[in-house]
Amino acid sequence: MRMRRVVGIVAVAILVAKAGHAAASIPGFAYRVVMDTDNNPNTGCSVSVHDANIPLQMMGGFEQILEILVDPTFTPPRVVKESLFHCVSGTNFALTQVVDNSGWPVGVNDGVPVPSASNADVIEAYVGRALIGYPATMRIIIIAETLLDGTDVLLTTTGDAPGMAPPLQLNLSGINNVPLLSGVGLALAALVLSGVAAVSLRRRGATYGTAALALLAVGTVAVTAWAATIIMDGGTGDWTGIPPFGTDLVGDSSIGVDGEDIVAAFATSDPGKVYFRIDVKNIPFCGDGVIDPGEGCEVGIPCEFTEVCTACRCFD
Repeated sequence: MRMRRVVGIVAVAILVAKAGHAAASIPGFAYRVVMDTDNNPNTGCSVSVHDANIPLQMMGGFEQILEILVDPTFTPPRVVKESLFHCVSGTNFALTQVVDNSGWPVGVNDGVPVPSASNADVIEAYVGRALIGYPATMRIIIIAETLLDGTDVLLTTTGDAPGMAPPLQLNLSGINNVPLLSGVGLALAALVLSGVAAVSLRRRGATYGTAALALLAVGTVAVTAWAATIIMDGGTGDWTGIPPFGTDLVGDSSIGVDGEDIVAAFATSDPGKVYFRIDVKNIPFCGDGVIDPGEGCEVGIPCEFTEVCTACRCFD
């Protein structure tokens, strides 16, 4: 009988240096959005990619990496930091800056349906458009990683190897370089619309004035929503109507770990930010009801075969 070994609530440190940038000590899982911001495969740095179906290989032409760190010792799991790295040369990336370390929850079972399982877990992230140079179009790959050199990658729209399906492309040209209204700008816009409404009330009576006030309300809401498209909360309500720009084969993590098994990737943007959503099969966490504190294993040591000790339990 297979012995299931479990470790108590601890933060598992993973040294991540696979993409060639400075190693980061992280708890749990790392997800990377690797961006070819000039859409030119002949410039930039190279990264190493592989999973259960795609053999180890180098892919080049990438200028920046958005790294999203998820800690499964929270209940639910939590995005704890986003960092942006830039290409130096060869396979070397250096930290540009920490984008956000305020933290927000992973959307547990809030993602796309997974065959023979519950819905996927949702990891949300964003980066300022100014930080990546307001690209009109960029090529993207998604990398998910955990312990023991495990990895899963999404390189094409169907999860197949390069050349077998179109690459992941994100077109941002429709709203490129459009400035956001500041708080003062929003207030001035509201005052202008209020003036229009007041004039309408005096000149055309209550019916037209009411319509003008309604226009004011709608206009103010529209400007505000335009300036904050996606809320970092793990929910998918604000992603309604946005299809994935890539889907992956389920079960193709290189070591069979659900937390790094990419299912789908989404992206959208407003004039100030680009938003990403990565759906993965399942991120195990300490509040998922399967902990057995009477058993234990060494953190980072293989339990049995494809099992890995992470956070607070071993999982297949």
